[in-house]
Amino acid sequence: MNDLNELISLKLTGLGECGDTTGEYEGQRVNVFGGIAGETVEARVIRRNNAATEAIVENVIEPSPHRRTPPCPYFGECSGCQWQHISYPFQLELKQELIRRALESEGINDVVVRPVLPSPSELGYRNHARLTVRRRLNQFGFINRITRRFVPVDHCLLMAEGVNSLMSALSGRCAETTQFSIRYGVNTDDYLIQPKLKN
Repeated sequence: MNDLNELISLKLTGLGECGDTTGEYEGQRVNVFGGIAGETVEARVIRRNNAATEAIVENVIEPSPHRRTPPCPYFGECSGCQWQHISYPFQLELKQELIRRALESEGINDVVVRPVLPSPSELGYRNHARLTVRRRLNQFGFINRITRRFVPVDHCLLMAEGVNSLMSALSGRCAETTQFSIRYGVNTDDYLIQPKLKN
């Protein structure tokens, strides 16, 4: 692995600490966004340091039976949702595994981690959005945590409908700030926008 942007082929073997999958390429650990353990993929190298290489799945050669088409059109470009390509029941199993591993890392080995309870709503449950503004373009969106690229969005499937309605109303009206957040009271129908926008 000599170049950033290199396309590498590897078998994904594990689950990383932040929810990405892991594999090995030329003796080095690779954290891969958009994969599922057990898959063979082609991934684009985005960043490399002494500890690990970070990559994003570009092609799935051997898919997992748990893979699905992500419901969000921004998935992959926006990295806010790590697991939309994974079936929801298997997502719950992965969460249970992450909890078990976190406890074990603190020396807590004698606890049975029960299965994670499913949410009645897989989408539309978040009532808080923190958005970055590109002032020159008067657009808002999210910053991809891997590529650090700005991704303009006009709605988010994870957000409650009240948040998405406010995002639509604020489109083109946020150039006075570099970031803002929307909090929506799902029980009260109240909302809070910070910082206060003049427009």
